[in-house]
Amino acid sequence: MGDTKRKRAPMAADLAKSDIPAAAPPLTDTGIATAAESIAAAEPIIATAATAQSAAPEPELATEFFGFGHDALAALAESQAAVAEGVQALALELGTRTRSSISAPVESDSAMLGAKTLADAIELQAGFARRSVDAMIDGSAKLSEIGAKLTAEASRPIFARFGGAGMVTDR
Repeated sequence: MGDTKRKRAPMAADLAKSDIPAAAPPLTDTGIATAAESIAAAEPIIATAATAQSAAPEPELATEFFGFGHDALAALAESQAAVAEGVQALALELGTRTRSSISAPVESDSAMLGAKTLADAIELQAGFARRSVDAMIDGSAKLSEIGAKLTAEASRPIFARFGGAGMVTDR
């Protein structure tokens, strides 16, 4: 085998002036001129890129932007869960009110069949009217309470994340 040592490539400083071919200086001068022209042509591109880079959002800004999107989706998900619970409570209350509004006239009619006099019938009918109005007022109050709670619970995640500007507060 041969010598395992590698010879290093000669450096420009190692070469004597006599080793440089006579054609090298014109080629070098041409290469330098071409490089200078290329650099001059590239300077506007580099300046434009530097301006665009300085105008580009900082990585922290991008992280903040995407974090804002994540927070918005999380707030929306929490809000939707609160709306689902509120709508379920409304549906249960409406079901209860519907059942009672169906059974109350049936009970009143059954009682009317047992009335012996006109005075008894009027008294039964007045009682039915009172109970119906009371049930309607009670039901309206209950539904309003559930609706207010639904609105408060659904808006709470959004206001908690994005500020309460314009938020209606309890007084």
